[in-house]
Amino acid sequence: MLDLYFSGTPPDRIAIELKRNPKAIKRRIEQFVSNERGRAVLYVPFKRMVRTSLRLTQNETLLIAAHVRNGVPSKATAHVLQRVVSEVNPDWKRKAEVKTAKTFASSLDLFLACRYAKLKWQEDLVNPDTYAAMEEEEVEYGGAKSTLAHHQKPETMPERIQYLALYLSRRIRDQARDDRLRQLFPKL
Repeated sequence: MLDLYFSGTPPDRIAIELKRNPKAIKRRIEQFVSNERGRAVLYVPFKRMVRTSLRLTQNETLLIAAHVRNGVPSKATAHVLQRVVSEVNPDWKRKAEVKTAKTFASSLDLFLACRYAKLKWQEDLVNPDTYAAMEEEEVEYGGAKSTLAHHQKPETMPERIQYLALYLSRRIRDQARDDRLRQLFPKL
């Protein structure tokens, strides 16, 4: 019933197709739209068509608007529609973009920390092949060409990068020390 309704089929035609009373079909759809007795929140789909990345129909748009007015959680609405939450609630898409931006910044910071350690202390935090691959990846895919061009000397690196390089360097030294101790005293 819901697959037919969300694909744009009117309730009367759904009733004919399912050999049901049109009034009962309309009532059931209204229960989902108004979330009567928690119908939308408690709904468990069974043999439903996934509607992800399909264009929103008018019926879906009406259900989304009603759920927003009634305070139904976006996850429940997406569950009823068989869609991803970001298609139902645009704010979720923005959260994903922020996560992507954080990932970009952290990978760039990691590379800059490796560069700082190499320039300042002549210490390789990663092997030279990995370093070259990281630099190539940041330039080609990360869009950090101008940032990398600006930070060619250790003096130009931000303080957070210097602290990150120091942390990574000490962490590597501590791991090496722990490994040596385990070799000397295997029972510890």
